[in-house]
Amino acid sequence: MCDRMNNTLKSVVLLSLLAVAFSLHGADFQAVAPSGQTIYFNIVQGGVVVTFPSSTIYPAEGWGSYTKPIGALTIPASVTHGGVTYAVKAVSNHAFYNCSGLTSVIVPEGVTAVRASAFRGCSAMTSISLPATLDSLYGYSLAYCASLVDVNVDGTTPPVCLSNVFSNTTLSAATLHVPDGCMSSWSTTAPWSQFGSIVENAFSVTLTVTANNPSRGTVGGGGSYVVGTNVMLTATPANGFFFACWNDGDTLNPRVLTATEDRSFVAMFAAMRYDTVTATVHDTITVHDTVWSVEVHEDTVILYDTVFVTSIDTVYTIDTVMPTFFRLTVSTDGGGVGIGNGMLPAGTVAEIGALPLDGNRFLRWDDGSTDNPRTVTLTGNMGFTALFEPLGIHVVDSGRPWTAVAEGHDIVAAGVQGRDLRIFAVDGRQLYRGTAQNDTVRFRCTAAGVYMLSVDSSAARKVIVN
Repeated sequence: MCDRMNNTLKSVVLLSLLAVAFSLHGADFQAVAPSGQTIYFNIVQGGVVVTFPSSTIYPAEGWGSYTKPIGALTIPASVTHGGVTYAVKAVSNHAFYNCSGLTSVIVPEGVTAVRASAFRGCSAMTSISLPATLDSLYGYSLAYCASLVDVNVDGTTPPVCLSNVFSNTTLSAATLHVPDGCMSSWSTTAPWSQFGSIVENAFSVTLTVTANNPSRGTVGGGGSYVVGTNVMLTATPANGFFFACWNDGDTLNPRVLTATEDRSFVAMFAAMRYDTVTATVHDTITVHDTVWSVEVHEDTVILYDTVFVTSIDTVYTIDTVMPTFFRLTVSTDGGGVGIGNGMLPAGTVAEIGALPLDGNRFLRWDDGSTDNPRTVTLTGNMGFTALFEPLGIHVVDSGRPWTAVAEGHDIVAAGVQGRDLRIFAVDGRQLYRGTAQNDTVRFRCTAAGVYMLSVDSSAARKVIVN
């Protein structure tokens, strides 16, 4: 009798300890996921973690009055609560324990850990996508997932995980999808090597790049690329012509973009001269350049470089009136990069800037102005020189949260997720600006040379691409 009472008491104590261990802290708040389900969060240093909703329910006993999420779940990369936006850093212990109605899950970039039993018992879940930022999978985090047949991973190397991560999940019937070129790192590491099949995601798209007239200039950057590759497009005008813009209106040259779908680009080259032509009935006149505005006495149809005369039995003189273009030159004394070079229409109010290299600071412009950036109005060809001052320090990468190196024809920036990136040509032309979605970002350069990378508007770092 005493032994039975002692065993009962031990069981009660053990269950109590387990309850405390598994639910030390209930949710701080709840939010609706992009896919429509209500999920729960705890606030932690640096962000939030997805959590089990209650501090009083032992997960194995169920969710009580809380509604389990069902269907295809997309966990958000960030959530807003009380006017504060938090980054989602992890999926915590038992967060979706026994959510047997979940059919698929997408874990967002930024999540670094999926903790113990997070998706244990999600018996209807057929697929899960894990981010490149994931570095740890804890025990039983994907255990007892009887229907799991597809696991998609974005990381180039496997995260640290225990052998029991997939306990009682039949990996021999499942497929692991890994990034292109990363087969060996996943196929030789347990438990990933136990998947029935491992395939590389090698989706590619085609970028078609042409000139509006091949005699006016040449272009570069066209070809087939793996989805997500950063590609540089270039437009080089022939003598007597200048690059005006791309067919979608973008004026960057070179121009860096991310290959996400099949796209076509046309470089619009314009002639540096004016034309006057005379047309008669039904004549088709080709002028030297795309017409910005045309002064005629009767109706005229304009199609790119061709003017169709539509009036009958009349002779007209057609004057192509193009805006005057001036060259804006922003140079430096060597301590940084001048931003804003280009050929722009007369009267343009242009912004120019001076970006210091590491170990330097901006001092002033050669005309005495200390505004940086500053605006100037083009009334003719104009030139400005930015002056910098050495700080007298030796710059090293030690302690810097990000790095930038050249790998072949690529610029590779690491440690930059969520940071504002800007890439400049050596003459100060801004080639790219955007927020990094991944920790490592790769930019494909179609031309060798010296490039400048600035992160979060900090001093620029030179990267030499051969």
